[in-house]
Amino acid sequence: MEFPKQILKIVGKCAAKYGDDVEHAVTYAGKQVRRLKEFDSFASGLIDHALRELIYDARHQTNLRIRRENGNDSDRVDPKVIVGRSPAVAEVYESVYNYLIAGMMLGSVCGEMLESIAASERARAGGHTFNAHLAEELRLLVPEDKTVREVVSEEHLQKLFRRLQE
Repeated sequence: MEFPKQILKIVGKCAAKYGDDVEHAVTYAGKQVRRLKEFDSFASGLIDHALRELIYDARHQTNLRIRRENGNDSDRVDPKVIVGRSPAVAEVYESVYNYLIAGMMLGSVCGEMLESIAASERARAGGHTFNAHLAEELRLLVPEDKTVREVVSEEHLQKLFRRLQE
């Protein structure tokens, strides 16, 4: 189902505003979306989409019941093609030119693109490294049954961010 841009914009703002508090975000977004003039057609589309999913699920449950009644104790069906073992996949991985970097096959990358790819990959790696250090530091402060928000003040968290960014 494709969602109207205006609804996606509302949802994005609510997600940003409420963070991890999904229920409040849903409540607020619901109030905003219900005010839109295209709400009725949107709601109708959502209902059709939900019904379609329920029908697919009902068909799946029927198929499982039939399999079980015919002596198949397992809900698993052996796949016709085993992922990663097809000749096509084997061919792709035989050549290092097919290695994916920055969403492109290495053999297709132009020389002029390599410097920007390297910078982009370093920046991404730097972000992941920062996140790893942040998680390690927070693990020392936050008990298993608590959230970061419950234990660490925003001021302390900002200081931690600044320290790790140095």
